[in-house]
Amino acid sequence: MKNGYMVTQYIDDKTPLPKKNLSPKYLGLVSEDEETDFSILYGHNKINGYSVDYGGLKVQSYILANNKTARYIYKKITKAPKNLRLKLFEDIFEHKNVPHYNDRLAGLATGVKMLPKKHRGKWFKVLTKNADSEIKKVLASNLSILPDDKTKGECFKILAQGADNELKIVLADSLYCFSERVIEDYFKLLENGANKEVKKKLADKLPLLPQEKFKEWRLKLHVSQD
Repeated sequence: MKNGYMVTQYIDDKTPLPKKNLSPKYLGLVSEDEETDFSILYGHNKINGYSVDYGGLKVQSYILANNKTARYIYKKITKAPKNLRLKLFEDIFEHKNVPHYNDRLAGLATGVKMLPKKHRGKWFKVLTKNADSEIKKVLASNLSILPDDKTKGECFKILAQGADNELKIVLADSLYCFSERVIEDYFKLLENGANKEVKKKLADKLPLLPQEKFKEWRLKLHVSQD
């Protein structure tokens, strides 16, 4: 406490190991301070398996951080053997007459990246058809896990169709997935009917455009040269 850390006064190398280790990733958190390439016991801001400074924790997935059912489904898929994940994923999706089914879909949306690459595109599209706005945001933030440019483009267009401004902002963060050759098409999808916040977000992404398109889009988005 005196030196600014949370628990270093009470934990040292002689402290018994924790009975259970909980990975921050299952809570939708990522540690920016801990050196994750070290063992689970030691590393920067870790002593004997205990995290001693939470100041570097950042929310990576608000769904996992706030939705207990989604977190349970994501953890279940992640912990399953790789050769059984697809079958488990399919079974969870098909069992629709269960409590909190939409929350289970949210868990599946975060877990698509755990499937074999060749199956991700299919299930991404299936989930999009069954998704509410929050699940669509989860999918939009995970476009990079899709196996190829064609699939990424198809899924981007599905999500962009009728997207509200909040979803457009999330999609804008995935524009880096596309090459200069095609990226303007996706700018157009997001700019159409966009509010000021979306246009501001697109302005931040202008460096992704081909150089000859930069000025045109800067003017279109009313971005100051300053």
